Amino acid sequence: MAKADLRGANLRGVNLSEAILYEADLRGANLNEAILTKVRLGNANLSGATLVKTSLWQADLFEANLSGATLTEATLSRADLSKANLSRANLSCTFLGKSDLTDTNLQGASLEFAKLIRTQLVGADLRGAKLTGACLESWNTDSTTQLEGVDCKYVYWQSDQQERCPIHGNFALGEFTNRYQKYRDTFDWVFYHGVNWIALAYSFKFEWEREGSDIKIKGIEEIDEGVICIRVKVTPEVDKGKIETRLKQDYQKILAVVHRQQGELRGKKEQIKLQNRTIANLFHQLSLSRPGIYTQYYYNHGDTMSDKRSDIKIGDVTGGIGAFAGGDISGVAGQNMTGVAGGDISGIVSNTISELKASDEPEVPKLADLLEQLQTAIQQNDSGLSQKDKDKALKHLNALGKLGSDRKNSNLKEMAENALDALPTILKRGSGLLKLIELDTIMEKMQEFLNL
Repeated sequence: MAKADLRGANLRGVNLSEAILYEADLRGANLNEAILTKVRLGNANLSGATLVKTSLWQADLFEANLSGATLTEATLSRADLSKANLSRANLSCTFLGKSDLTDTNLQGASLEFAKLIRTQLVGADLRGAKLTGACLESWNTDSTTQLEGVDCKYVYWQSDQQERCPIHGNFALGEFTNRYQKYRDTFDWVFYHGVNWIALAYSFKFEWEREGSDIKIKGIEEIDEGVICIRVKVTPEVDKGKIETRLKQDYQKILAVVHRQQGELRGKKEQIKLQNRTIANLFHQLSLSRPGIYTQYYYNHGDTMSDKRSDIKIGDVTGGIGAFAGGDISGVAGQNMTGVAGGDISGIVSNTISELKASDEPEVPKLADLLEQLQTAIQQNDSGLSQKDKDKALKHLNALGKLGSDRKNSNLKEMAENALDALPTILKRGSGLLKLIELDTIMEKMQEFLNL
């Protein structure tokens, strides 16, 4: 169907997954609620088209013309929109996680309450775009990203409308652009309940040890009572979003170890004194080894602090984390999936789902319900899947379920991302299964919940 003439066509709700529609003319077409997963629409003309609640997961829209198109609440995660024309397009409440908008024209586009999580925007033109309420978690921009005249009252730096910026009130006219351009090579790391300086120091140590990584703490500010903002500076040529994600993941892993070890030390006065001496030595080493990095020095029996004292330097760290709290940091990355490959995989998945249903987090049981729907459909005799495909699909379900129990585990996250890529391909082999469930809807909900 390459170069097909579909001007003004009513294609509402159609399934065109993996269709080849290069250079197709879809001007003014109605594609609301259509399923366009992995569709190939490179150089296609969709100007003025409506794609409300349309699934465009992993769609190829390279150099496509979507000027004036309506894409509210559409799913464009992992889509290739590089060099596309989205000028004056309505992308409000659209999910653009991990999509590629390199060199994309977004002039005058509405991105209000859109999710731009880990979205690539290098070279993108957002002049005059509306960004109020958008989630900009780990988005990647650089000096070529144009932000002049952006209309923005506030944004969120974390998903689920977390880390609102500014915390209170709204940006003044032009303030978002001025602030972001001034600190284009930085990102703000906000701590709402104080900072654990030990975990922070080690998270920077791990990042410094990665080849080619050069980061600095540009400043520290108490932006509200008990709320600390650390501004981190990166070199222009690196992926700022990737570094931000790694730092935060490392911090959480180390923090868990610190809390566990501190619990073992509670009530042991001599060991607490040893811990304090070790912390002091740690910061002394930092001050000697990294003269270009500055932060504030707080400690009190390992508790987090948020007052304003004199600055000291933070730098490299020697020794293992066991030096200050006993034990070591082995296994911080989380448990692996050993054993999943063998035995009764269906039973393993059922156990994983049961664990999710018992979670205290209110949203986690919803993931369990989605996984259970897929598990039931996969195991049906009339699913159309071979036993080998059933086993593969269930293993992927288990990987997604494990991440639901531990969403900050980078190892599980990588396995879940692979599962999310492979699962639709396997399940679409089952003709009977597709009659039992709304596969794309379930996959989109799981992807959004797991932030993949």
